[in-house]
Amino acid sequence: MDPLQFVVLGLATWRLSNMVVMEAGPWNVFLRLRRRVGAHEIFGNTPYSLFGSLLSCPLCVSVWWAVILYVAVVAFPVLWPLVVILGISGLASVIESFLLRP
Repeated sequence: MDPLQFVVLGLATWRLSNMVVMEAGPWNVFLRLRRRVGAHEIFGNTPYSLFGSLLSCPLCVSVWWAVILYVAVVAFPVLWPLVVILGISGLASVIESFLLRP
């Protein structure tokens, strides 16, 4: 894996982790998932289940997404364009978060 692929996979991992843990998602899919497994709302209550605690931590979720994305790209190279799109979205999100900081 070359350095560019590594960075793109890292950004895609960050983007997916952030979406699952912090965002509602399209049609509230991530919000409903977090509620179903007992995860806290953003900066809300303590999680009340094992899966809830796993989906409450962006760092924890990023480990699983990193494994999934890496295996997916190695096993199915045709998925690389999707990972690149997620990486571009991740980069845009990182830039936006730096611009919004006081």
